[in-house]
Amino acid sequence: MDKNIIGQKISELRHKQQMTQEELAIKVGVSKQTISNWETGLKTPRMGAIQKIAELFHVTKGYIIEGEEENSRRLLSIFEKLNSERQQSVISFAGKKLEEQQLETKLDNEELLKEIDEFVEEYGFEAFENLHKVITSKRQKEQNKNIS
Repeated sequence: MDKNIIGQKISELRHKQQMTQEELAIKVGVSKQTISNWETGLKTPRMGAIQKIAELFHVTKGYIIEGEEENSRRLLSIFEKLNSERQQSVISFAGKKLEEQQLETKLDNEELLKEIDEFVEEYGFEAFENLHKVITSKRQKEQNKNIS
């Protein structure tokens, strides 16, 4: 669970309802300071509190924890209201956009491979391996920091 995403979502939901931290604290059964700590990312709410907040704001726990669910829900809600011909148009459009994205990714990957080849030619494979180890180590440290 990312403390910052959870805190941002709680703050966003609270502001949408024009609710103060104190009002939310009363409804959830915690102190105003606890709400503040959650919203600033100093602390993470327990699952029970996340469940209460989700029920209060009519969202899922997943939306609060991961923050991505609302777009999918909105899209599905709109899609279901379309007639079948328009649904097919949406599917076709989304498919084309996905193909574009995949092509862009492929081109980016090809460009990256060219750059790697040039690097290896200029500095040698051993230098590339060392660079890879440094980058991998940094990423691992970042992931470990985000987990704790």
